[in-house]
Amino acid sequence: DDSLAAKTLTESEQSPIKSVPSATSKRKRRLEKKRAQKVAAAAEEAEIQAAAIESSLPPMQLLLPAPLPLEGVKSNKKPIHILSNVSYGKSPPTFTACNLSLSKASRVLVVGAKGAGKTAFAMLLANLLPPTTGIVRRVEGLRVAHLSQQSLTELELHNERCAERLCAWLSTLAWLQASEPKIDDFENQSKRSPAGPNGASWSEHLRAFGFDLDSLSQMKVSSLSTAAKANLLMAASFWPRPQIVVLDDPGNWLDCMTTRALIEALAAFKGGVVVTSHSKHQHGFEALATEKWMLRGGQLCCADSLLGKAAPAPLQADRTKIEQELQQLASLLRQKDKLSEEQLTKTMQRLELLRSKLMG
Repeated sequence: DDSLAAKTLTESEQSPIKSVPSATSKRKRRLEKKRAQKVAAAAEEAEIQAAAIESSLPPMQLLLPAPLPLEGVKSNKKPIHILSNVSYGKSPPTFTACNLSLSKASRVLVVGAKGAGKTAFAMLLANLLPPTTGIVRRVEGLRVAHLSQQSLTELELHNERCAERLCAWLSTLAWLQASEPKIDDFENQSKRSPAGPNGASWSEHLRAFGFDLDSLSQMKVSSLSTAAKANLLMAASFWPRPQIVVLDDPGNWLDCMTTRALIEALAAFKGGVVVTSHSKHQHGFEALATEKWMLRGGQLCCADSLLGKAAPAPLQADRTKIEQELQQLASLLRQKDKLSEEQLTKTMQRLELLRSKLMG
């Protein structure tokens, strides 16, 4: 027994027990990790803010075509898209809607948390998804444009194609209301302008979205910036002159310059507008809306009160001062590595305040 004990003691001496990290050191590492993540997120946000400032000056412009007239619809307030006790999904449904309707005068903001069913609802409005229960009634001839991040992502499948030909193909599909395009359809496209409304000028339509027909004909999709790709999608979607446009969470896939130009263009648009957005990040679209629909707990319903009107835009003299300070803050953010965490936070808060004033 003594020899066995001695042997055990010898082995324990050769393999000493590893020290267990103290609770204090673990807590310290967690705090350091959280701080590093916070600083990284702040730096990323600072880059986004700086890019937003630079892109907001000077502003771009979009000219949206007037909707095609609908037979028997003389008033802009007449319902042309009606949902009656519609639900989507099973056990339980993703959402259940009350009695809701849209007209050419509608300006609706649909808000809800991530995963609440906003994307499914946007696709249902655009007739890209059928309802599980309930009735959807649309006036004959109604055209609904649908724009989403998925649409933008799918452009990558055509990176090596001619940008103008792709836009023409997508425009024809939108005119024919084809929801399942095939790659072969593109190969069979002729060189003429896309099918569309009578008397519509393809070159003028492209110009309204910032494109020159000859230049676009010489470019591949891969050479376009993200903003230009978004404009390409909008040009294709508005070619059929839709009466309603549905934008699925546009703040997530449009840059600040395009977002601002689109909000201004939609304000002058003569058709209905539906924008889905996260409850906390509405990217300025709340100023456009006159109705608010809430998606919460599987229920989609109209909010009780209309949204407040947007604050008035600043005077030109004040606007100039704001733009000058924004440019100074943008220069400061480019040196974010020299800023403390507190300085970075305060700078970003000031940026957000000035941008909201500038947007009016």
